[in-house]
Amino acid sequence: DGSSYYTNQASEIDDYYTYGDKEPPGVWYVAKNSFGERKTALGLQDGKRFGSEDTKKFAALTAGFHPETGEALVRNVDKSNRIALHDFTLSPPKSVSVVWSQANKGMKENIEKIHASVARNYLDYIGERALTSEGKGRGTPVKAMLRGAMFEHGSSRESDPQLHTHCVLMGVVERENGKTGALEAADMLRWQGAAASLYHADLAFNLRKAGFGIEKNKNLFEISGVPQEVRDAF
Repeated sequence: DGSSYYTNQASEIDDYYTYGDKEPPGVWYVAKNSFGERKTALGLQDGKRFGSEDTKKFAALTAGFHPETGEALVRNVDKSNRIALHDFTLSPPKSVSVVWSQANKGMKENIEKIHASVARNYLDYIGERALTSEGKGRGTPVKAMLRGAMFEHGSSRESDPQLHTHCVLMGVVERENGKTGALEAADMLRWQGAAASLYHADLAFNLRKAGFGIEKNKNLFEISGVPQEVRDAF
C-alpha cells in the first residue's frame, strides 16, 4: 500500500504548479558499483521513467520481493515491523520554486533538469555510506548497492509552488556479488546533514552556472530578486 503514495501521484494530482497537467512518473535509481557502472540483477533500468510495469515492480520491491520473479529478497519480508523504504525529500529554497512556477517552458525545464541532477548526486553521495550484512547471525558489514526511485513534485501540501523530489531508497539492496540483503541504514543516516548541505551547495552552484543570481541566506541561499513578501506568501 505504501508504494501507491508515490506512484498514484502522477495520475491524481492536477493543479497549477505541477510539471504539466500531472506530476511526472517516477524514475528508477540504481547506485554505481565499484567500477562506476549502474548495473543491477533486479531488472531495473537506471534513469527510466515509470510505465505500468515499472509501477508493479516498484510495489513488489517495496514489499521485499523480486520485481520480476516474485522471489522473497530478504528474510523479514512478511514482518509487520519491516522497514520497506527511506524517503529523503529534497526541496530547494522557496525562491527557486517561485521562479520555477512562473518561468517559461524552457527555463522551467532547465530548473527541473538541474534539480534532478543534484538530487541524483545526493543519492550517490549518501549511498557511499550504505551497508548491508553478509553471512550467518549478525553477519559481516559489506557495501550496499542502493536501489530506488525519484519522484518529482511541484506543489506543497498547502498547494503552494514547491519544487521537490522524493528520493526513495528501498529496504532491499544488492551486494557487489549480486545477492540481495536488507539495508542497514544507521551509518548512512549519520551523513544526512552533510549530504543535505552538499545538495544545497550543488544546487546553488548549478543555478548560478545557468545564469541566476545567488545570494546567501543564513546557512542556505536564495535566487536574487525574489522579494521576501513573495517568498512569505508562498
